[in-house]
Amino acid sequence: MKERSRYWLVAGLLALAFDRLFWNVDHGINFPLFAVLCVAGGFLVLGKEGHRPAPSVFLLVLPLGFFAWGSFCRLEPLAHVLSCAWVLLFMGLLAVYYRTSEWWRTDVWQTLWSFLKLLTTAVAHGFIYRSPNPSPGQGEPAPKPGWIAPVVRGLLVALPVTGLFALLLARADAVFARYLASWFSFRALAEAVFRLSYMLFGAYLLVGVFTFVARETEKEPAQSRQHGTVSSFLGGIEANVVLAAVDVLFSFFVLIQVRYFFAGKANLEELGLTYSEYARRGFGELLAVAFLSLVLILGLQRSTEQQSARGQRLFLALSVLLVLLVGVILLSAFQRLGLYEEAYGFTRARLYAHTLMVWIGVALGAVLALELAKARRWVVHGLLLSAVGFSAHLVASSVDARVARANVARFASGANLDVAYLAYLSSDAVPAMSRLFQDPRLPQSSREALGASLICWTWRHRNWNAPAPWQEFHLSRWRARRALAAVMPSLAGYQKEETSEGKTVRTPSGQTFSCIAACR
Repeated sequence: MKERSRYWLVAGLLALAFDRLFWNVDHGINFPLFAVLCVAGGFLVLGKEGHRPAPSVFLLVLPLGFFAWGSFCRLEPLAHVLSCAWVLLFMGLLAVYYRTSEWWRTDVWQTLWSFLKLLTTAVAHGFIYRSPNPSPGQGEPAPKPGWIAPVVRGLLVALPVTGLFALLLARADAVFARYLASWFSFRALAEAVFRLSYMLFGAYLLVGVFTFVARETEKEPAQSRQHGTVSSFLGGIEANVVLAAVDVLFSFFVLIQVRYFFAGKANLEELGLTYSEYARRGFGELLAVAFLSLVLILGLQRSTEQQSARGQRLFLALSVLLVLLVGVILLSAFQRLGLYEEAYGFTRARLYAHTLMVWIGVALGAVLALELAKARRWVVHGLLLSAVGFSAHLVASSVDARVARANVARFASGANLDVAYLAYLSSDAVPAMSRLFQDPRLPQSSREALGASLICWTWRHRNWNAPAPWQEFHLSRWRARRALAAVMPSLAGYQKEETSEGKTVRTPSGQTFSCIAACR
């Protein structure tokens, strides 16, 4: 009972911290701070009860900390969402592997099963779990139950329940509503009921997580399964036939690429296609082909486990050939996307695709290396590491800043600049744009266009310099405010104009730029 009271105490404090950090405020330092409080609170309360973590589990804290930092320093949408998602995933892994000394050897299916048990325990046992009392005459006598924890739990349940009934009764009777309104504000009461309800539910789930870690992970998990959990409907011969057919198709495609795409413009003119038209189409489909090829190899691997040594060697050779051909296809897609960017400029989606191609190539290489090393049980781990690498790459590289720098460099070389698209980017791009604006080597036309982009950005983000609660403090916004404050005196000559056609900015030389983003 004492153990459960501590769980409720820590869970209640964390629920209260969640309400204080997130109620009516935007995302900022509150998310990584709450993640740190949850991990620290879990380690503290479980350690106090004698449930010591395996030393190796602290390795999971490293990527958790990196992505918590990523959620605090990046506001570019995909990097931000992935950072938050990985933080939650690694917090779950900490709970699942809390007592596991060699957690990296655990089979993926076993991990998924443990996650299911964690979810079930959090939902079903967070509140109704009771410690078994010892039988009379056996062991020590049952400790006398305390009264503080039950009273606190009762109040936590009673407040939202009575609040809900009070609102319903007030709707049913005008006199009662009048008395109630003289004591409370209906809006404040409804808000209090809602906030207490989600705080109670959050504490309920956290107690379930603590219960799972303490009660269901005391023993080391079973050794990783060596046998397959899903049998394939294809045999080894069929798998080799499928792989060979795909190899033949990809070989023909690569020959076409060598003749027409890699060889230059002359051969394409025979078909009535311009080089830019040919280059700008199909990179999305080629990216899908590369991804599906990876799925195909993984799907067919299980079919060859019962095959003869000769059949397995043939499968390995066909897999190596397929990976090499897919490498050429990825190179073709990479070049196509580069030419597309050269013609139309850089966007988030195009840089996402570029980065994804690199990491699909890494994943294919990892699968091939593990196939050669006869270590197929590590394939899923390699794919997960590739997914983590892709997300970490986006966080570390600052996609929006890269988009801004690349588009300004492209404009300085004579291409067009979509001023409105730069204003559409997140605050991650503002420091890079401000530094470029202050660069004396930048041509005057580029500087004025960039200045117009900064004015459009402040117009789009009207509250960029407004005071905000401390919970909303975010490194990306702070850097953007500092960068804009440094260049604002130089932007005094730019004029905002709002017409029937939309918002525009007039530069000191008289050029006009629209703040309305074009379709990309």
